[in-house]
Amino acid sequence: GCRVYGAPVRASAGPKMQVLGVFKSAMEDFKKEFPLFAKRGWGATVKAEVWNGRHAMFGFLALWITAYMHGHGLIPGGQLDLSQWGRLADLGGNKPIP
Repeated sequence: GCRVYGAPVRASAGPKMQVLGVFKSAMEDFKKEFPLFAKRGWGATVKAEVWNGRHAMFGFLALWITAYMHGHGLIPGGQLDLSQWGRLADLGGNKPIP
C-alpha cells in the first residue's frame, strides 16, 4: 500500500457494484426456472448489466458524434441527386425513389 499523511492506505480495484435486492431475487428466480441457461452464464447477471450500460454509453456517444458531424456539415442533409444513382434509385416504371 501507500501512505497518505502517515496513515497506511490500501489500494483497491475500484468501487464494487451494489446489487439491489429485487435484482438479486430476479437472478435467483432465473436460475431456478432456467438452470441450463444460468449454468452457461446467460440471463440477468451483474456482468450483463455492466455490459448493457457500456453499450448504452457507446450508443449515446455515437448519437452525440453524429449530431455534431451533421451540425457542422460533415454529413449530407439527405438531398441526393437521384440521377447519379441510376438503377439503384428506380422503383420500376422509371419512377425514382421519393
